[in-house]
Amino acid sequence: MIAFAPESPRAVLRAGLVAGPESSSLAEQFAGDGLVTHVGAASLDRAVWPDEGTVCAGRFDGLDIVAFRGLARARPSEISEAVLGLAAGRRAYAVFMHSVVDWMAFAVWDGERLVRSLSLSPGEGVLEDVGERLPFEAPYWAGAHALTHAPDYPLPFHPLELGDEALAAYFGFALEGALDDDILDPEDVTLAVFRIP
Repeated sequence: MIAFAPESPRAVLRAGLVAGPESSSLAEQFAGDGLVTHVGAASLDRAVWPDEGTVCAGRFDGLDIVAFRGLARARPSEISEAVLGLAAGRRAYAVFMHSVVDWMAFAVWDGERLVRSLSLSPGEGVLEDVGERLPFEAPYWAGAHALTHAPDYPLPFHPLELGDEALAAYFGFALEGALDDDILDPEDVTLAVFRIP
């Protein structure tokens, strides 16, 4: 999932937002050749990892959100050129997760350059670590979320827990329970779903 906005997407997202077929032009920017077909809707929790061959998209008050498997890269820096072209001067925020392999990556661009990118999984270790660590990461690297029940785990924390923290920091929701009182229920925001030709 990636968002383009002049400020944090969290500041714009709120319960009751629903994207419709008018988001097709946004989806088409990620779909390659041809027009996309509107096929339904998905809440944020389901849109984070959309079905193969679909793009989830929404336009809300200056905020564009797209969820598309083709965006996910082991090294988010590899999509920087494309992201900055689509950002058109806005900030961009991305969070990618895959629970089957416990992989998580997130990145933020300031409209002109990549500011922070982190990607890690227990099987591959740290795949990318670019830029200064962000405040929400600090407790994880300091050991506050160590897996004491799994002392041989190859990372100092579970990647998906940090992925949820990144979702909360950037988008204001989490997939695994509320992290604070201001968390948004991801079922309360809906993106439009488009099939790719």
